[in-house]
Amino acid sequence: MTAHKFATILYAIEDTLGLWSNARKNEQIQKSEYDGHRQHYHEVGLSRSDIDNNTSRMKAIFNRLHIGSNVPQAMKDNHLNILESIYNFISRQCFYLASRTSNSTQFYIDWILSPIMCVDIAIFHGGANENSIYFHLDRILGIEEIIKKKDGVEVLDKATAKRYVKKYINQLFLAIHNQASSYDTPQAIIPGILSYLDEFSKRSNQTCVTLHQRIKMDRDLKNDSADSREIINTIIDKVEAAYTAIIILQDIDNKMNNLGLMLRLYNSFYSPYQREDGNLLGLFSYMHSALTTNYHELFESEFKTCVINNVSPEFFLDIKRRNYVENICGYIYSLMLEHFQPCAITNLTMSSLSEENHLSKMVSLPPEIETPMICSDAQTYAKYFDKAKKYNLYVFNKSNFSCIYDMTRCHANDDKLTTNDAEYFGQYIPLIEALDYIKHGDATSALREINTASEVNFQLFGFVKYALAVLHIGLMYNLNKKIGNKHLMPKINDIINHQGLVTIPSVLPSYVIQPDNMKCREAWMPEEEYLKASIIFGANTYNYILSQAIYCYNFTVARHTVTKGVFADSKDANITRVNLLKLNYSSPLIIHNLLDKLNEISEKILNGLDKVSVNVAPEAFAMDLFTKNIITETELTESLIRGINDSSLGLCLLDHLTIILLFSVPGDNVKSIVELGKNTRVVELLFLAYQHHKTLDKKPK
Repeated sequence: MTAHKFATILYAIEDTLGLWSNARKNEQIQKSEYDGHRQHYHEVGLSRSDIDNNTSRMKAIFNRLHIGSNVPQAMKDNHLNILESIYNFISRQCFYLASRTSNSTQFYIDWILSPIMCVDIAIFHGGANENSIYFHLDRILGIEEIIKKKDGVEVLDKATAKRYVKKYINQLFLAIHNQASSYDTPQAIIPGILSYLDEFSKRSNQTCVTLHQRIKMDRDLKNDSADSREIINTIIDKVEAAYTAIIILQDIDNKMNNLGLMLRLYNSFYSPYQREDGNLLGLFSYMHSALTTNYHELFESEFKTCVINNVSPEFFLDIKRRNYVENICGYIYSLMLEHFQPCAITNLTMSSLSEENHLSKMVSLPPEIETPMICSDAQTYAKYFDKAKKYNLYVFNKSNFSCIYDMTRCHANDDKLTTNDAEYFGQYIPLIEALDYIKHGDATSALREINTASEVNFQLFGFVKYALAVLHIGLMYNLNKKIGNKHLMPKINDIINHQGLVTIPSVLPSYVIQPDNMKCREAWMPEEEYLKASIIFGANTYNYILSQAIYCYNFTVARHTVTKGVFADSKDANITRVNLLKLNYSSPLIIHNLLDKLNEISEKILNGLDKVSVNVAPEAFAMDLFTKNIITETELTESLIRGINDSSLGLCLLDHLTIILLFSVPGDNVKSIVELGKNTRVVELLFLAYQHHKTLDKKPK
């Protein structure tokens, strides 16, 4: 199985569009590091469409899809982000119905991927011209004969698809013949395309890579005049879009095995009954709104809402996007229920599904409110306190999951319960057991329980692998297990695949120059440069996810090990809660002192600042620190946070506020980090000195 499923979908799109003709495709797809995929899509490829304008692979893919689309620029800009957000949301969801089918993967393709593809075509074909792939996909999907039955299975009728393109080519040439009789026949103008099209209905699959080669050959044919060349190139552009559309349908047919279902689903958007189908209307409406929304600016009323509720514009807009995505996925789920054959569900199953939902809330990041920093002023503490006292969080109790345990035992005398039910709910047992061990302070047994989960047959989607990965990472730290370089990559991948790249809190340092030029007097670093250099928010996704996991783990332990202030839920007396201000950060399972080394070195520099000058070049400042025995060269360059790559002194101080938030807990000593971080000139010198040192390391000896 591939390491990153959403990346795999993008690779399939890139490959189908003929924008990825390089060798070693499988090797690239199977890469375990997320950043390997991100680098692939941000680099300039050697494909036909992006080599001329130095466009990244990702932009090349969506530029090709958007040719001829008459939609606002915001829709094009948001396209990838919304699709990835939908995937991330779905990846966290549990789909019990999938376990009731003989092929759960096909279930996800039929009832999740297909509706997304259909609504995507329905939206982007609107107002598109004949250069658009979407224009032709819409027309072809409207042809009833495009599907035929082969051995009882609905497949693409390639002969009908070929006829569509041939007929379209004839129409284009007929139009120019009506204007000027001197033009040659299609066979004389585009022989390469036509000879390739003649082979389309044969067994072998066609590719856009070969299509592009034939198109180039036809474009290179000599024509009599510049005017005729322009007309021929215009025709070829339209033919390319139509031909690409049937190759896309060919690949959908081969890879998804559900073209008949997709065709019926797509055409239901335009049936006379569409207005009566709230699920279709809702899906289309929310998808359209999600794509057209400007996520960089607020309306005046929205700005007032931010002020009244004391939330940042970025947070408000992120919530707005997530609300759209949740509604989109809600309508997809409703559409699934509408078309899926009902199955007998017992009371025990319903109770177990309710417990599943409750379990999904047991491992989570803290609520998204402005968490106070040790250096915050009294006003910030007051705002946090007012918000925090309103948050009452669930506390884990093993007794709340008795129905799940019952479901894992296959009931031979109950034909409404199956071995699939036992397997589906059985995936939750390691998580429940691990949380119970954590609640009772037994880290070793909790980690052992999680390690046995490798024998469990997990569903393709769902929260459980994310939750287990977070606990595994936290327990490895807590028990001081050896953590080698990127040793936790499999768990990092589980978090990415089953939670996504969730926004984690950040505290923008005062020395960062923001885009609106709002800056303090000592600001020296552009925000774009800061984001590239940051060990948390830069190009290192491993660090980003690992820091998120540690932050989440400590919060999870702190709420499930509380012994005071626990109270019964108002709706269900068996469920207990605790207020956000009453968490137990004194548990022995909490990860403490991750920043001790950074704090110790920061203290050394603070104590030695009177011995050095800050009005010098960064290299000279660093040399002064070394020669006067304030710190060593190793202390400037080594990683100071266990498991975090490149967490050197200068880079840590660059992010010191966010690092304190993510890696420290109440009781940790971070005072020297805070104090040194306030000295923006020293932070600048240490950062630039480290950058200079890295440059020296890269030079040949």
